[in-house]
Amino acid sequence: MTWKPLFYLQQLFKIGHRPHHFSGTNDGKGEISVTQTFVEYSLFWFICLYLGLTEIFLFGTAFKGLWAAHNHVNWNYDLFFLNHRWVWVRKTIYGLCHVLTFPTQHHHHHARGKNSAKNMCNLLSIYDWLVSGTLAIESSRPNQYGWKQSPQEEHNI
Repeated sequence: MTWKPLFYLQQLFKIGHRPHHFSGTNDGKGEISVTQTFVEYSLFWFICLYLGLTEIFLFGTAFKGLWAAHNHVNWNYDLFFLNHRWVWVRKTIYGLCHVLTFPTQHHHHHARGKNSAKNMCNLLSIYDWLVSGTLAIESSRPNQYGWKQSPQEEHNI
């Protein structure tokens, strides 16, 4: 990154977000849970409050929080549809995965696989798809969860 303040902001975000991924263990048996859900307050929410759109803020926060919780439980119902025998069902859910983030998509964000830096949004995957180019739609569960810790981190937690 060329702009220093943005670099420091990214580092601060990584420090705050990284513990969210420590649920997996080095033996690969860890999984994510609903206790890891948190609601991020973006500029949109602050604008809503500034403009007096309290109801939009409240309902939006509740919906985002529930959808985030839904993505952090160990459900993988979307795999049933992504691997369905009927093509129209597979294509429909594949299309929906470009708009909304489903559990398996976000589970890959919490895994140690090739997609751990993908599916960053836990509500609208359209941001991952169109803005950051980090959308990944998989048709199976991740093999291993958790953030690989450095030797120093293993002894400090």
